[in-house]
Amino acid sequence: MRITEATAAKLSLGSYPARLDHAELRRIADLGFAYGWFERPVDLGKVIVKGG
Repeated sequence: MRITEATAAKLSLGSYPARLDHAELRRIADLGFAYGWFERPVDLGKVIVKGG
């Protein structure tokens, strides 16, 4: 399937914030556990790399 140039010009790509929202990430991790995506709760302290 091909997308025409006119259609491509109308598309908008998502963007990502420059800073991590810990509350939002916690919510997603909790939902993932609740829905069985993860076998145990996610320890965000172990999966988030702190930059400098």
